[in-house]
Amino acid sequence: MMLFSRIQTIDLILIKFQILICGNFAKPVCKFKSSDTVKSKTKEEMASHSKTKSNYKSLMKKGFFEIAATLLHRVKSTSQLSDEEQVLYDMCLCRLSFLPPIDLTNDYCRILSTSQSIDQSMAPIVAEQILRHLKSKMFNHKHSKLLEYFAGNELFTLYLQSFFNVDISIEHKIRELRTTILDLSNDVFSCNASYYNLAVSLAIQACHSDYILDISEDELGKLATLEHECREKETDDYFEKTCFIKLAMYLPPTENLKQKFNSINSKTKVERKLSQHIDERLDYLGDANTVPLLFSRGNIKERAPVTEVKSQYENYPFPRWSNVLTSKSKRTFREHMEHRESSNKSISVPDNIDILVAGCGTGKHVISLAERYYYSTITAIDFSATSLKYARMKVDRATYPDIEFYQADILELTNWERQFHLIESVGVIHHTIDPIRTLKVLVDLLNQGGWMKIGVYSRLARRYIEFARQVIAEENFSDDIEGMRAFRNFVLKSRETSDLRKLIHYADFYNTNHLKDLAFNACEKVFDIPQLKAMLELLGLEFRGFQLDNKRHLSKYRSIFPEDQAGINLDNWASFETENPDTFIGMYQFWCKKK
Repeated sequence: MMLFSRIQTIDLILIKFQILICGNFAKPVCKFKSSDTVKSKTKEEMASHSKTKSNYKSLMKKGFFEIAATLLHRVKSTSQLSDEEQVLYDMCLCRLSFLPPIDLTNDYCRILSTSQSIDQSMAPIVAEQILRHLKSKMFNHKHSKLLEYFAGNELFTLYLQSFFNVDISIEHKIRELRTTILDLSNDVFSCNASYYNLAVSLAIQACHSDYILDISEDELGKLATLEHECREKETDDYFEKTCFIKLAMYLPPTENLKQKFNSINSKTKVERKLSQHIDERLDYLGDANTVPLLFSRGNIKERAPVTEVKSQYENYPFPRWSNVLTSKSKRTFREHMEHRESSNKSISVPDNIDILVAGCGTGKHVISLAERYYYSTITAIDFSATSLKYARMKVDRATYPDIEFYQADILELTNWERQFHLIESVGVIHHTIDPIRTLKVLVDLLNQGGWMKIGVYSRLARRYIEFARQVIAEENFSDDIEGMRAFRNFVLKSRETSDLRKLIHYADFYNTNHLKDLAFNACEKVFDIPQLKAMLELLGLEFRGFQLDNKRHLSKYRSIFPEDQAGINLDNWASFETENPDTFIGMYQFWCKKK
């Protein structure tokens, strides 16, 4: 995800203008008046209130979550939201593209502390809210004041516990805070509950980020002393948990130290959360042979040795995630496509479909499908045993039925006697040696008239990453954790205006596994729209439109090409992308249908 401050500023001006012109139709309705007023409430007022709710939904449907959130916030400031309005409001807050000119601190504290339906995609907005408050504070480089402020900042600690950080300014604060805490005496540290809870939150953050931050020589020396102290106390009944927490802010705990920490009785809520994250990390990085092979091991041995790509995802499973941002309205795939293709009301698929996720990674995609559609079965394959173990662990905890995981390479599926109504392969094909051959295997597994959703990198949108990969090769950065840390420091020292510096606006820059996938991938190919068009024609697939997270792009496209409201003309899209090169900043994600 890339965040351009210039684009955000333009959007902020636009939203302020839209809020002003839309304000009249969405005046807050006060629902708590005197009993006489309530009794005399007319049908016209009820209808007006209903229409207002409809307007919120209309705005959300068009992707204007910022406007809807601002209007609902206005209602909330004068009266209590109804249950339906609260659901709409929270949905908006979880899907904002930028922060409206309102204070959402309390709302995000409530959501992060009570909801399981949060997602890493929310991190930039929460970070922006934190920084908005921080800009008004002046610490004059006094570490004690900085520590006191952040230890008492509920939203900051919840942010550390919920996401991996995605902002360079907050990264600087994290570095400063953990150094300050490392230097505190254990007596001061253990006696101050807010300092201790902040340190535990920083330890959770380190786990979320897969320990991406580098460690200074001075810090390494102090950590070595702490580790020695922890080892010395391992055979004693007393365990100095403050030493453990200080270590965990920097380094992944060893199995022995983790067991010592887990043996502590009466853990606080935040300590239990840290234990869970550490346990998960050690579990999925342990023995990964827990997911069955789709075909016999003999067939696997006949293939070439393990590729660099497979080795990468065994050691750096991707993506790392905790929760999935779920939809409140589950529906059939047919209903979804009929809604998407409003001009086509004859989508011929059953209510409960068979789905294949080809290249499921760590399972986030699988769970999002299980949340979105009614299905008969979901079959998920990946060639990384570590990623599959992570996925299986997450799905088992959520108790989704009829989801099967198998270890397999897509190219091994040529003789597989299965057929599917829907196949999704997002972020996979561009990491294969032969993308067209790989896609051909998947097309053969698709029912006649079946649907596919494909995601591949855009050459234009990926231009800064391609430049970064060139720099990595030229400067000979290694692809291990130390090499990635060195590369990050190289980026942070680059000129503010350089193309390399733009990497700090990518969320993946702030997590080890994600940075590995972003800039150090062992095999990566990029595409343009004419290539997609030729590839689909060759494979007998009909293009049925892009899946755009930012619906403003589609609105802009339709205004430029009014004759193509369905958005299915690839030649038009090629022209549009040339003028708007960051349209597909994540990747091309598009629907197609087997002819």
